[in-house]
Amino acid sequence: NIANGEQVSVDYTTVQGTALDGNDFTPTSGTLTFDSANTTFNINVPITNDNTIEPSEAFTVVLSNVQSNLGVGIVGTDTANGNINDDDLTGTDGISFVNTNVTVTEGVGVQAVFEVRLSGDFQDGFDVAFETAFGTATATDITP
Repeated sequence: NIANGEQVSVDYTTVQGTALDGNDFTPTSGTLTFDSANTTFNINVPITNDNTIEPSEAFTVVLSNVQSNLGVGIVGTDTANGNINDDDLTGTDGISFVNTNVTVTEGVGVQAVFEVRLSGDFQDGFDVAFETAFGTATATDITP
């Protein structure tokens, strides 16, 4: 317990990681002042609600600059981790075939074209591997 009339203060600030300040959360900083009546505080970091499909992202909150004439310091780590989980994936966003049944007549230069679409607003690009497989067609009918 802190005696009446005594105070202890500590600064805090958010630090971006994979979550970017100003984009995924609002940068937050300030000073907490503890006294005999106030020994617990919440640090509120506003999270940005966007429409971009993205992976879980992380940021930290760091404590520093303890001011006290009582010899009080930070016990344990001076950093806390925050993780932001995305809520934008609808279950209908992703990779899909546009045409699932393609029929062609063989001939020189003929190709079966399968259109694949990505729907949704994704944060970053990515690769999709694909391969052909023989059904009733054989290696003489198609080039894998």
